Order: sequence, then C-alpha cells, then structure tokens
Amino acid sequence: MDKQLFENKFGDFSNALKQKFAGLNLTDEEIKKAMKNPDELITLVSAKTGISREEADKRVHQAMSTVGIDDTQVKGFMEKWGDKVGDKIAEIKNKFSH
Repeated sequence: MDKQLFENKFGDFSNALKQKFAGLNLTDEEIKKAMKNPDELITLVSAKTGISREEADKRVHQAMSTVGIDDTQVKGFMEKWGDKVGDKIAEIKNKFSH
C-alpha cells in the first residue's frame, strides 16, 4: 500500500471507525499511532468505549473492510513508514552528534 493510497483510505477508515463507535473520542493522530499494530487499535477502542475487546475487534475489522483494507496492509505500511522515520531520525542525530 503506497503512502497516497493509505492517506486516502485512512480518512475513510477514520470516519468509518467513528461511525461504528458512537462517541469515540480519538484524534486521527491517535488512530494512526495505534494502527501500527491492529491489536493496539482494538485495545485503545475497547478502553475508550468500555466495550469488550472482542466486540471492539469485530467493529474495527468491520470498519476496515468497509473501506477495503485489511490489518496486514495497514500493519505492513505502518511498519515500513515507521522504519523510514526511525532511519531519518537516526541520520539527523548522527549528523549533529559529530
């Protein structure tokens, strides 16, 4: 999944997620951060809404399928994106530490 496709689908997913959970008080940044691992997102949604983890899992996956993404696509993209950011941070730190 490329960055542009992810960004386009992320907005749709964020809206679908908020529709599945009335009153879900999560920012897009919180959702993006939790999407690095779908289990983190499910745990966060369960904690914020007070519903069981199983019900949160079901609804999160329903929201994902609504917009045509699965957790392996999201996890793979977020891991790759996170690695690139981590590499850049290390590169910048290295430049300034010498």
